[in-house]
Amino acid sequence: MSHSFPKTLGGLLLIYLLASCVTQPSVRGASYKQSVEDLVVYSDVVDTIFEQNCITCHNADEREGELNLETYEGLLKGGDSGYSIATGDKEDSELFLRITLPHDDADFMPAEDKPPLSEIEVAIIGWWIESGADLDLTVGATPGVPSEFSDYFQEIVDSMISPKELDRREKARHELYANIAGVQERTGALIIPLEPNASEFSVETFSVQKTFNDDSLSLLKPYAANIAEANFCNTQLTDQALEVLASFENLQVLNLSNTHIEGKNLGSLAELKHLKSLNLYGTPISSDSIQELLELTQLKSLYLFQTELYSEDALSQIREALPNCNLGGG
Repeated sequence: MSHSFPKTLGGLLLIYLLASCVTQPSVRGASYKQSVEDLVVYSDVVDTIFEQNCITCHNADEREGELNLETYEGLLKGGDSGYSIATGDKEDSELFLRITLPHDDADFMPAEDKPPLSEIEVAIIGWWIESGADLDLTVGATPGVPSEFSDYFQEIVDSMISPKELDRREKARHELYANIAGVQERTGALIIPLEPNASEFSVETFSVQKTFNDDSLSLLKPYAANIAEANFCNTQLTDQALEVLASFENLQVLNLSNTHIEGKNLGSLAELKHLKSLNLYGTPISSDSIQELLELTQLKSLYLFQTELYSEDALSQIREALPNCNLGGG
């Protein structure tokens, strides 16, 4: 991934901090949740969609079509057309059919020229039904949550937070960005958020390859949990750096190509459960380190071209030990 960014973070961080202004959905009767994973899909998400779009016509006092969407029990009971949802099967669910009909269809919901549900809201309801339409199902306990739901769910969590807590988080984010900017000034590395207002960063060292060394890396350690991607290719890092990198608990992509890594303590990177891609191209990594490399079972991509481990025997051992890992260039 390439970026064209200025080499200082001063104005850049301010832009990122101000760039994300979103309208947050209101949450009816929902209690505070600390994270997206804690959201109860029905009460915090689906019921909120009903409250915003359907309750005026489908409540205990005004049950159009005898359908009451004000309660979970009413949703399961259905109305004149029979049951409204078939758990595990959105295509056999009357409610899902109604919200996906052409907007000019007489049976389309919401009726009476009310705005239709958004594409993401329709998708979430369909996903919830397919997942079993459970009353207590949480986002974190549901496998295969579509990535496109992330922003919507995060907006719901944010809407539950008190102004005092929002202010605290905003101050913490400003402090984090200021500290990251200070580290950038001291190391010369380019450290940028993965997206506006994010607390996850990528590190690029292309402009300081000749001077970025183990001591430089140690300056990043206080913010290890915030680094998701790191490109240290052609820098002066040695095996000493591996112990520091083992503390980067949220690291997903690590490029150590053409560094001085020989592979001692390479197994320490097994602690990085989120690490998916490791590039060791052109390093003096020793064939003696293969056993440590085989401990990195979390990897999905590994690059070893122009190293001692780029041999038929070594690659065969790696493929056997890491069957789900793509050996780039080999």
